[in-house]
Amino acid sequence: MTVVATTAGDLRGVCEEGGGVAFLGVPFAEPPVGRRRFRPPVPVARWSGVRAAERYGPAAAQLAKRGIFDPLDPIDEDCLYLNVWTPAPDDGARPVLVWIHGGGLRGGSGAEAVFRGSHLAARGDCVVVTINYRLGALGGFVLLEELGDPRLAESANVGLLDQLMALRWVQDNVAAFGGDPRRVTVAGQSSGGQSVGVFLGLPEAAGLFAGAIAQSPAPTRLLDREVARQLGERYAAHLSGRGVDRGDIATAPAADLVAAVASLKKETDWGPIGHPLHPIVDGRVIARQPLDVLASGGGNPVPLLAGSNRDELVLRIGATGAGEPEPAPTEAELAEAWRTPFPGSTDGRSHAAQLAAAYNPRATAGLDPPGPPPTPFLQGERMTRISAIRLLEAAVGHGPPAFSYLFTWDPPSHCGAAHCLELPLVFDTAGESKIGRLYGEGGDEVAAMTDLIQSAWVAFVRTGDPATESLPAWPRYEPDRRATMLLDRSPRVLDDPWRDQRKAWEGVV
Repeated sequence: MTVVATTAGDLRGVCEEGGGVAFLGVPFAEPPVGRRRFRPPVPVARWSGVRAAERYGPAAAQLAKRGIFDPLDPIDEDCLYLNVWTPAPDDGARPVLVWIHGGGLRGGSGAEAVFRGSHLAARGDCVVVTINYRLGALGGFVLLEELGDPRLAESANVGLLDQLMALRWVQDNVAAFGGDPRRVTVAGQSSGGQSVGVFLGLPEAAGLFAGAIAQSPAPTRLLDREVARQLGERYAAHLSGRGVDRGDIATAPAADLVAAVASLKKETDWGPIGHPLHPIVDGRVIARQPLDVLASGGGNPVPLLAGSNRDELVLRIGATGAGEPEPAPTEAELAEAWRTPFPGSTDGRSHAAQLAAAYNPRATAGLDPPGPPPTPFLQGERMTRISAIRLLEAAVGHGPPAFSYLFTWDPPSHCGAAHCLELPLVFDTAGESKIGRLYGEGGDEVAAMTDLIQSAWVAFVRTGDPATESLPAWPRYEPDRRATMLLDRSPRVLDDPWRDQRKAWEGVV
């Protein structure tokens, strides 16, 4: 029996096959239910005796139990739990990776099989922590504060506050699990990568991490309050259609709150803000655009690794394989897509011509590396790559190094380097998670790519630099060169890949 003492009480973990110990379903805050619903989290109350930490805690309330990749059960509003994998709960002072899962702020969990941290902890001799946080409207990613109910007055961004509380828990407790609180890297993918970008520019996150990894981050420029207010009104209308009045939101069934988010998403998915769930510059939790804070030399500049995947949205949109012919979006179609009911959210309509020209097949022919078909190419850029570039450019010049990558590996199944496809390689869970099936038959190649990716991530967690013997020299990212590591069977460095496409987004909010 392995028992560790935390600030809230003793925990009993479970020994992993092959070594190491896992502590699963560890509460880091009081359950956000009842009067705590829509409220900032509070630290978990102390318990007596030894608490078993041998099973995952519930995932946050969401639309389905399938998770983003792997089945989730149970699902509950009582969801503020984290998981720790350690080679040994001793005084080893190992580096720590804290993982924030993606899922568009409306799905997923730190308990999905793809994020099992035992292999990564063993490979890197580090401590791996995965966390849950509140999602959707329950996570404050829809602005409800102006709907007239005082019970919603502190609801904005409470899911981000959950993440911050988990990071504080790590600072207070990870030494007991064999970790070093001075060497914490916060990492995430998609909306989890967006959270990483927020924390880089959020003064309240100061001192909580010493490195950052943003994989395919969702847009790093957040919703301003006026746009968020309008989205909140539309959300209330969707709830009204389900029989929930705005005065009843605080006590409405979670299923209705979740379903109304799905309805709202259908209105905005193609437009400039993409899906409607984002952190909000609410003036309280987030006072300024974090990207602006970071670019001005404020916030929390630390070593940064950021990048995206070549074929981000190919599978989501339904195209297959990079480079297949497909009609390019026209200027008129792009202008229509950016015709948004949320004034001030973007000026993308005025840039429709330059965007249409940049993603026309004539412009993308012969690109190095080859781009995906035009529609998923443009959408993937909007959703992830441009966000990663803007985060890198805000971070450089303030001391710590920044490193850029583009994941271009097309697995044996030839599904393309799609969104999320690198995750089983980082965690070495290709054989355990549903998304690993996308690799197809190719055990040796998958193993080689796992070794390549995981070793670079481990190097960064340990040193703040992703350089390894398996990679060519990886230069820092600087605006005058924009050196980017192409992560593939034969990795190489390319300066400013897809330059014309990148430049087409200049000035687009």
